[in-house]
Amino acid sequence: MLGAAIALVTGRAGLWGAARVPSWIFLIGTCGVAAVLILRAVLFGFASIGSDAVNRTWELALFTPLCLVIGALCVVVAINGPRSRSAQPAA
Repeated sequence: MLGAAIALVTGRAGLWGAARVPSWIFLIGTCGVAAVLILRAVLFGFASIGSDAVNRTWELALFTPLCLVIGALCVVVAINGPRSRSAQPAA
């Protein structure tokens, strides 16, 4: 599933598949990845409050913020879509 999520987000960013796969597949897939990550952060972040100390610590300190950041970045990629080669600055 992680590989599929990576393929969808990188495809939406325009790093591969533009000629072979319709762009709406990458858009819907990237929105789905963002939704799953954000929902996971919200649901498990609040659910970990009553769990044991070790799991709660890891959940609140690492996994919840990580899912929120990656989910937010997926939203940015989904909104902005692929960049054209001419829009990138020359090195």
